[in-house]
Amino acid sequence: MPAKYDKETIERVVRMYSERRLEFPEESQAASTNQVSMLTRVPADTIKGWVRRAQIDGGARPGVTSDQLAELKKLRREKPEVEPDAAQPRRPKPEEPAQMRGP
Repeated sequence: MPAKYDKETIERVVRMYSERRLEFPEESQAASTNQVSMLTRVPADTIKGWVRRAQIDGGARPGVTSDQLAELKKLRREKPEVEPDAAQPRRPKPEEPAQMRGP
């Protein structure tokens, strides 16, 4: 699925949020997010996710960076971690049904 917002828009919105936080330090994070949301018409939850991702990528917040996530996706596509047959132990074969056994 193509991204709904281009990279420049995401960067601009995250920058607006960061500038707002510096300009109004007494304002809550939610209030800053809502103000930027009203100005840009981007949903507040979307902005929250972009800001969180930018903080992780910038090292200000713990977590897996975008580069690491991309590498993991690439590796998983190339070779699955565990083959489906090997993931589950094999069940023993059931005994022959009683009617197939000899007298």
